Amino acid sequence: MVNTATLNIKTDNETKKMIKTAATKLGLSMNAFVVAVVRQAAKSKNLEDFYLNKIHEAEIYNYRHRHEVKSWSALKNEYGV
Repeated sequence: MVNTATLNIKTDNETKKMIKTAATKLGLSMNAFVVAVVRQAAKSKNLEDFYLNKIHEAEIYNYRHRHEVKSWSALKNEYGV
């Protein structure tokens, strides 16, 4: 039996949609996607660089998909910038 725990995360609907879209594109459940991101962050030797890199990736995505992304400030808030 796998030892698991439940973690409830409150977020706004826009962020939930963004997570669901990203997870679907990767063929993952929302849970698997969030766990993968958290594990990647936890394994990072320099957490600040990890988040700065993710912000940079988000900026590139936002530029390429600016007609799809409705709120850049929501991405910044999600990453704590």
